[in-house]
Amino acid sequence: MSEYIDTSDKIIWICRENIGRSQVAQALWETKYPGIASLSAGILVDKPGQKVGERPEAAILHSLLLDEYGIDISQNKRRSIQEFTPEALGKAALLVVLAEDAVITDSLREQPNTHLWEVLDMKETDSYQTLDIVRTIEKGLDAVVHQLPQHLQFLTMDGPAEAR
Repeated sequence: MSEYIDTSDKIIWICRENIGRSQVAQALWETKYPGIASLSAGILVDKPGQKVGERPEAAILHSLLLDEYGIDISQNKRRSIQEFTPEALGKAALLVVLAEDAVITDSLREQPNTHLWEVLDMKETDSYQTLDIVRTIEKGLDAVVHQLPQHLQFLTMDGPAEAR
């Protein structure tokens, strides 16, 4: 039996394997908009619970995030979208899918709170291309704010910490 994961009023960032794009989006989001919690998951996760830093293909990404943003995702654990019930996905504020069209499931497409965002996979890129993708994700976060339910949009505005 899976553990209960509260998804209410959270953003769930989803990519193919929960190694790159969704991990980056979650880390950058939580740095920029700490008032709204988020989770990340992958559609095709081969080892749920594995630390992202244990994946050799993520080494360039880890270095870039540390150097450019001071963010360390190496200890983040990979999560499969299958750990969430359809009801839990429906309670999320937003499901942001940063995956290739071919791997996006019908159940994700059918959720009314799904936002599809085409972002290149970092798996086959060099450090310059990876940095460009990270910056694309960073710039796109502001657009995601406009997809949030109204009652959450105010949490993204600058203001006193108590208001967030």
